[in-house]
Order: sequence, then C-alpha cells, then structure tokens
Amino acid sequence: MKPFRSSPAPAVDKSAIALIRRVLCYHAPPLTPLEQLLPALTSSPEVDLELYAFLAIIFRDFIYSWYSKITTDNAFVDEIIAVVAHCSRAIEERIRKVDLEPFLLDEIPSFIENHVRDYRLALSRHGTPVSPHLTVREIFHNFQPHPALSSSPDSEKLYLKLVSSGILAVLLPTEDLESDCERSLVREVLSGMVLWNVVDSLSEPHIIHEMITNTLELLRAPMSPPSAPEPSTEDERKLPMAHTRRKRSYSEKIPPVPLPHGHNGSAKEKFHVTEVPAPPANYKLIRIPPAVDNLLTVAFKVLSLLRTYLSSFITNLHSPPPPPPRPKKPLLRMSLFRLIPSYLHLPTLQPWTLNSLLFFTKPLTSRSTHIGLTLDNLLSSSFHSYIESPSLLVQILRSARSALFPTPPEPVRTHPTPKEKAHIKRAAEEAIWEAIPSTVRKVYFGTGDKEEGLAVVGEMLLKAVQDKEINKHLLYNLLDLIVGKLIPELTEEGPAELRRGRVGVVDQ
Repeated sequence: MKPFRSSPAPAVDKSAIALIRRVLCYHAPPLTPLEQLLPALTSSPEVDLELYAFLAIIFRDFIYSWYSKITTDNAFVDEIIAVVAHCSRAIEERIRKVDLEPFLLDEIPSFIENHVRDYRLALSRHGTPVSPHLTVREIFHNFQPHPALSSSPDSEKLYLKLVSSGILAVLLPTEDLESDCERSLVREVLSGMVLWNVVDSLSEPHIIHEMITNTLELLRAPMSPPSAPEPSTEDERKLPMAHTRRKRSYSEKIPPVPLPHGHNGSAKEKFHVTEVPAPPANYKLIRIPPAVDNLLTVAFKVLSLLRTYLSSFITNLHSPPPPPPRPKKPLLRMSLFRLIPSYLHLPTLQPWTLNSLLFFTKPLTSRSTHIGLTLDNLLSSSFHSYIESPSLLVQILRSARSALFPTPPEPVRTHPTPKEKAHIKRAAEEAIWEAIPSTVRKVYFGTGDKEEGLAVVGEMLLKAVQDKEINKHLLYNLLDLIVGKLIPELTEEGPAELRRGRVGVVDQ
C-alpha cells in the first residue's frame, strides 16, 4: 500500500491577512506581527489565520454595521476576541478527548444514511394513498421531527439561542458568565450571526454542490503531516556526548559515602546502630512444640487469606468493577462503508455485485484474523495521520470561507440565478463523474457516455440535497450530535442548571 503523498503546506493567504488587519487590527501598526496583536485560538497558527478570517467577516458584516454608529472604541472588539479565544481553546481540548475515528466514520455517516433513506421513502410515498395531501417536506418532517423546524416561524432562532446558551454556560469564563449584558451579547452573536447564517447557507443546494466539488478536488491530493526532520551528523555526534556529560554530572553530584574507620569511631557510633538489650539472667524461654508452631502458622495464613478475600468481596459489593472496554470496531465495518453503497443505490442496482464484494472481503473486515487486524491498524494509522494534519483543516476552512463568503474581486452573490445554480450543479456532477474510475462507471452506469452518466449522477446522487428545508433537518441533527459529543454536560442538564452550578444564578 502506497503511503500518502506529502503535499506542501498551504501558502499563506495574503488576502486573509489583509482582511484581518483591516477589520480586527486597524488600530495597530501595520508591521506588527498578528501573533503579537491577537491571542491564539488553537495550537496551530495556520488554523488561527483561517479562523480569524472568518471572525473578521462576521465583525465586518454583522457587528460593525451597527457598532460603528455608536462608538469607535475598539475595547468591545478586544473583549469579544478574548472570549472567542478562551472558548476556542476549550473546544480544542475537548476535541482532543474525542475519538475521531468512530465519530467521523461511524456516527456522522449513520445520521446521513438515515436522512437519505427517509428522504427517499418520503419521495416514494408522495402522491400515494398513504399520504395523498402531504408534501414531501411534511412527510419527511413526520419521519424526523425536530423542535427547530416546527410550524412556528421563530422556532429556529429560539432553538439556536437555547443551544448557544448551553454552550456558553459551559465554555464562558466565570466572570463573563456572571455579566448578563456580556453573556446576552455573545449569545446573540453566536446564535443569530454565526449558527443561523451557517445553517441557512449550508442548507442551500448550490452551496452543497460547491462543497462537493471542492471536497472531491481536495481528496485528489491526499496529504500527510510533515515528518520530523532527521538529525544531522553533528547532532548525532552531540547526542552521545551530551548523554555522557549528563551521566558524569549526575555522578559528580552524588557525594561519596564515608567508610567507617577506627579513628572516626566504631561502626555502631558512625551509623547510630542501637543494641537490643539482652534478657535478664533469670528469664526462661518458653519453647512451643513444633507441631503446635506449624499449626498456628498455617491457621494464621488461612485467616489472613480469608480476611483478604472477605475485604475484596465487600469492596466489590459496594463498588463493582468497571465493565471491560468494548472491542474496537473495524474501520471497514463502520457506517461510512454502508452509506456509500446505500447512497449509490447499489443494493437496488447491483445487488449481486455488492453481496459478492461483502462476501470476499469478509476476512479483511474482522480484527479476529491476522490479516484483518493488520489491515485495520494500517487504515486507522493512515486515517489519523490524514485527519490530524493542520493542512487539511486549513484547506477545508479556506474552501468553506470562499463558498460562504465570496470576497472581491468576485461578485458578492446573495442568491444565484437559476442559470448559475444549474452551472454549479453541473460542476458538481462532473466532479463526481471524474472521481469514479472508468471501469466502475461502465459497471455502475451501464454506459461510458459522459452525458448519460451525468444525467444519472444528477438524478440519483444529487437529488437528495435539492430541498433546502429537508437539508436543514440533517444540519440540525448534526449540530445536536456535535454539541452533545463536545459538551456532554448538555445531555444531562439544561443551560439554566449548568449556569446555576457555576455562578449560582438562574436565567430570568
């Protein structure tokens, strides 16, 4: 198996740096490095640059539009940035504790698979005697009801406010959480200007088409994190010398132990050895018979053993041992590899091909076999090396920023025309077509003609994301999953209880 090709780190985005300086650091000297002006958001400076570019766009479009009319003081901006930095670092620490392999390859694909299955079921029931008067959206909502998408027009914003209150109740510093004004302002920024705009934008079909195109282009050049530089010959020569010096310095610090000499006193006086007083002359020793001595020794050992077992038994009764760790699920058995054939309609179009593939790959998908264990460890190591690379996150954030917030000289596109939407969809269809190997195309599509294949891609693969309201169901379910995974406290208590536990005050 070939290793991932090492791709160079993404070039520094000069337009992002200019945007950050113009919006967030307009009061600072232009030659001062950004690291000295802005606090670190994560442990990666490249990721910080992309996140600050997002933050600059949010300030420019949603905050400065009204704040600049009140005052020109930048203290408010600095306070918001400090709060965001504190929360982002806390989120990064929580992400490090999450097992990303089952989360990204099993839990999230399972949600997507359920969404696609229910959407296709809603399409099949539309206009039938089962639901003659319901639209596809109404049928789907009956399958997957969500409080954010009820009949109330303000349900989405109210739900996002509730989620934001819970997030801030856990992540905000205590002094900021005690301030009602600051907490309310940050909550409005998070719910109304960040989460609302992200959900509303990502639910647009043309945005999803652009993300599909960008993702497939990104996957064509897999990355691996840069390997650690090999030590030079001088470093190799220095290492054993330093080790020798370190050992010598340690030995020099240990003082020599003085040996007892006659001139310095006896050994007893030197080491303060105390003598055991001898018994008096009239003291009579009571000798125990050997049989009784052996019996008492055995009885003592038996009683000690019983005491140990009883103590352990009582301890286990009060605190039973934790359950054994669950065995690791093989990577090839995760939901992602069930989602792909389901999304491609393989159980319907090519049932024999799919079942034959599952049959012959059975030994490779089990950790009970030597080859399956080796393959799973190799795939798991490759996945973690790829997903933990900062370059991957940088490119994802950069692609998302260009799709959600186009910057000049590109025209600001509030809502594409139908012709532009058709062009964006066509680009996504071609990206999917090019990503499929030619031999697989002939088997799956039954033809090698590109136009016929693109028509099949648009009808069978992209149709599941053509409805904005149905896409919102998936986004809100994923939002609940991600928030529950990163902030599990919200699955046990509400925002008011969490805030009461920290500051002793309940939201009014």
